[in-house]
Amino acid sequence: MIITVEWIFSSRLTKFETNLYGVPWTDSRRKTLLRFFSVQKELKIIFLEMKEAGFIKELTFHILRNCPKVREFRFNCQSSELHLSCEEITKFLSLISNLRCLTITCTFRVESIPPLLSKSLALEVLSLRNVCRNEEFFSYILKHCSRVKHLQLSWPSDNILQEIFKVVVKFSEFLKVVNTMFSKVSCVSLFFGLQPHLQTLILDDAYNCTKRGFIGGPTDTDEGFSIKRLQGILYFKIMSMKFESCINLIDYDVLELEHLEICGAAELTKEIARECQFPHLKYLKCVNIN
Repeated sequence: MIITVEWIFSSRLTKFETNLYGVPWTDSRRKTLLRFFSVQKELKIIFLEMKEAGFIKELTFHILRNCPKVREFRFNCQSSELHLSCEEITKFLSLISNLRCLTITCTFRVESIPPLLSKSLALEVLSLRNVCRNEEFFSYILKHCSRVKHLQLSWPSDNILQEIFKVVVKFSEFLKVVNTMFSKVSCVSLFFGLQPHLQTLILDDAYNCTKRGFIGGPTDTDEGFSIKRLQGILYFKIMSMKFESCINLIDYDVLELEHLEICGAAELTKEIARECQFPHLKYLKCVNIN
């Protein structure tokens, strides 16, 4: 139901959640919704659900620009497309730089990718679902998310997996690499702010992931990165993937998993049943296993 009660505009809300799927969006109602967020300066949590309304980008930027205290932004607009120019991508990252949680379900369309920002995002929870299968855009976002604890992506590719394992490498491994170049004190000073804490990794529709994505392999710039770098991860969920080519190549026992879910990877599940040595595993769920 669209907001029409005047007192809501004068209230000082800190959390706002609504489902606007059935709203027929006239120009008057669009302006009413935008006006509502213009005056809500105390909002910290926003959860919106709506269908294509023709002003998704305008609404997204308007909320992020006019609600300076928001730290959790969840926007489900599954049937919508969000077209961003190169300049708008930079602006978008700037506007979400102080968020702790960002969940967006929509299709991003991007023209080109801008240079990296000089600072990382504060995001601890990031979920990008039903997003365009644009590797460059995925990779660009991930490069700014070294602090993320809970990550969910749809349609990941081998290159995206490699970016994840590269970004979330444990601080102790940084220490090993640079300790030969710096003293321990200067090393800690340099990298302490970059220590990643990834605890949850959910990969939806991972049809195109292969051995190279999970294990790594020689490229023009490095030797690749392995899933074994995720030593601190506790929750790992893989949906709809063809993982058979990766079995016998991952040392599962090096992970500290407590929760593991697998859907549609029969050979992987058999391998786990034979070789699994997770000392902390509390929950195992296997779906669509032949």
